[in-house]
Amino acid sequence: RSSRPISLIALAGAVAAILGVVALAASTIWDSHRETKAHAIQTMQNLVAALDHDIERNIQIYDLALESTIDGLKTPGLARMAPPIRNRILFGGAPAVQDLGTIFVLDRAGRVLYHSRALPPQRQNFAGLETFTVHRDHKGLGLYVSGPFRNTGNRIWSMSFSRRIDRPDGRDGIASEDVPL
Repeated sequence: RSSRPISLIALAGAVAAILGVVALAASTIWDSHRETKAHAIQTMQNLVAALDHDIERNIQIYDLALESTIDGLKTPGLARMAPPIRNRILFGGAPAVQDLGTIFVLDRAGRVLYHSRALPPQRQNFAGLETFTVHRDHKGLGLYVSGPFRNTGNRIWSMSFSRRIDRPDGRDGIASEDVPL
């Protein structure tokens, strides 16, 4: 009989010890989960910050390329220059930069006047595209970034960055850059 209470006490002690080990393991697992979750959140925030910075920098590069093209249009005698020299003035090194897309200069009717990658410029008209109409309809818009679209020539998904060209002589137009995604 006396061994029975000792057995119960030993059993209760063993159960308590097991429950203690289980509670300690559960606590350790919970702490590990919280730390892993906090680390994942921090990693995600770092990634978003890096992507944000990279996207902002790329948009600035695309915009600078368009502004440089628009500035190049102010060069006296530009239309009479040899096409390779004219393109060098308008587009600089843009055609050699892989991630920099094709830059177009369009007249007020949407016709391609100058093209960064084709000499002579391809005979194309973009009057019906949003990139053109948005600037035609909203004079002071500034830089416009289109939504993604399939390029009609090569079927590659692209985005367009564009700026309106305002000239004192009324020969307005659009500078547009298609960037593959």
